[in-house]
Amino acid sequence: MRNIGLILLVISCTIFACKKKDLQLLPALTTTAISNITDSSAVSGGTFTAIGNVSISAYGMGWATTANFSTATESVDGAGTSNFASNLTGLLPATTYYARAYAIAGKDTVYGNTLQFMTY
Repeated sequence: MRNIGLILLVISCTIFACKKKDLQLLPALTTTAISNITDSSAVSGGTFTAIGNVSISAYGMGWATTANFSTATESVDGAGTSNFASNLTGLLPATTYYARAYAIAGKDTVYGNTLQFMTY
């Protein structure tokens, strides 16, 4: 009888002590098409195609003259899961740029696809 009680105690402790860790599902983000391109500006943004379960503390656009975004210019356009548009400003005429949307979700940053465009 004591063995059955001990076994039940071990099973109960195992069931109630081992909670599944909440998995953090990151949002999915798509960079919207570049539009309104001039010699010094353009417009793009992001569309959330899946929300996930992590709150988004900031979102915006990053852009650079190389596909390497380590030295990108970034805008911060808001927070939450709203689709957004960003003004890319301070661009140089007749220059190729690469742009992508980003969102800061928890401790992670998610990125949209990278788009290439050229100013006039």
